[in-house]
Amino acid sequence: MLKLISAHTNITQPWGVLTGIRPTKLMHQMKRAGLSKEEIAEELHTVYAVSREKIALLERIVERQLSVIPDLYQLDQGVSIYIGIPFCPTKCAYCTFPAYAINEKDGSVERFLDGLHYEMEETGKWLKDHNIPVTTVYYGGGTPTSITADQMDALYAHMIDVFPNVNSLRELTVEAGRPDTITLDKLKVLKKYKIDRISINPQSFTDETLQAIGRHHSVEETVEKFKLAKAYGLGNINMDLIIGLPNEGVAEMENTLKETKKLGPESLTVHTLSFKRASDMTKNKEKYKVAGREEIGQMMKMTSGWMEEHNYAPYYLYRQKNILGNLENVGYALPARESLYNIIIMEECQTIIGLGCGASSKFVESGTGVITRHANPKNPRAYNERYKEYTHDKIKRLEALFQASPLVKQ
Repeated sequence: MLKLISAHTNITQPWGVLTGIRPTKLMHQMKRAGLSKEEIAEELHTVYAVSREKIALLERIVERQLSVIPDLYQLDQGVSIYIGIPFCPTKCAYCTFPAYAINEKDGSVERFLDGLHYEMEETGKWLKDHNIPVTTVYYGGGTPTSITADQMDALYAHMIDVFPNVNSLRELTVEAGRPDTITLDKLKVLKKYKIDRISINPQSFTDETLQAIGRHHSVEETVEKFKLAKAYGLGNINMDLIIGLPNEGVAEMENTLKETKKLGPESLTVHTLSFKRASDMTKNKEKYKVAGREEIGQMMKMTSGWMEEHNYAPYYLYRQKNILGNLENVGYALPARESLYNIIIMEECQTIIGLGCGASSKFVESGTGVITRHANPKNPRAYNERYKEYTHDKIKRLEALFQASPLVKQ
C-alpha cells in the first residue's frame, strides 16, 4: 500500500510504514533478540520500508544510549520518578500537556501541592521499605518553575526527606521551560538542591512567533534568563526548538540557530511541529499558517547539519501523529550532557512512577517488558479530590510488580 501511494503521489515516507512513536525501541528489541547490526538494518529497510538515512540515525542514537547508560537493559529492577506541576503563565497554542494558567489567589496551587506532598511521602516510604532504587527524578508539567521560590524550596526539601538516597540519583531535572517564570530567587533554590539539569525553552528566536503561539516572553528575556542561570552556576541547560511554527520558514530557523550558537546550551531538543488533537492550533488551523512539506524537510536537514557542525550528537528520538513532513523529534547533546530520563522514558526500559497532576505512570515488568499504565487526572480540582486514592492504587501496582524482585525485602 505504501509503495502504491508513494508511486501515485511521488511522496517518499522516510519512516516507511512505521507509525509508532518509538523507532529506537524497535531497534533495541531487535538488538536484544540477538540480531546483528546488518540484520536489523535489512529488516527495517525491507520489512518496514525505513530509509537508509533514518536507519543510520537510529543506529547512532542506540549506540549513544548504550554508551551513556551501559546497564540500560538491566534498569527494570529500579524506578524513575516523574513529578507533574500542572501550571503555566499561559497555555501555548500547540500544547496539550496539563497546563493551567496559574492563579495563586484561588488557593488551587496550595491545595495541589498538599496532594503532591502526600503522594511523594507515601510513595517514598514504600520505595524505602522495599529497597527499590531510584535512578532519576524529573520535574515536568506545565512549568515547574511557575510556583513560588518558597513552594519550590519546600517541595525539594520534602523530596530529600521522603525519597530513598536522593544524593545517589544519577540525574535530577527541573524544567524551567518558560523564561518568564525564572527569577533569581528560584535559581538560588535550584542551586541549593544541586539540580543537575534544567530546561529553558525559547522554541523560536522570533518575537512575532512567540506572540502568535501564546508565549508571553520575548527573545530578549530568553537570552537574559539563560545568562542569569549560567552566571548563577547552573551548568547543564537544555533548550527546546520547534521546526515549523506558524509563519516560520528556512530564514527564521536559520536565525534561531544563529542565536542558539551565541548561548551554547549543553543540549537541544529539536521538535517538528505536530498538530495535536486537543490543541488550540489544531482547533483553529485557519489562524496558523505553517510551512509546506518540502520546506519542513529543508529546515530539518539544515538543523541536523548544524548540530553535527557544533558537536551536538543525537541521543534520543520520538515521533508523533500529525507531525509535519512525517518527520521526528530529536534530542541532541554535547558529550556527557544527555538526559538520562529522556532515554529511559523513550525506550520504556524502566518503571516510571508519575506523581502530581496529569502524571502518567508506566509499570514495566522485569524480564518481559510488559507495560501497564496509570494516569492521574489532568484537572487540579479532580486531582485534589482523589489524590489519596490514586496514590494507593499506584502502590498496589508497585507491590504486584516487584513482589518477585530479588531487591524487595522479604
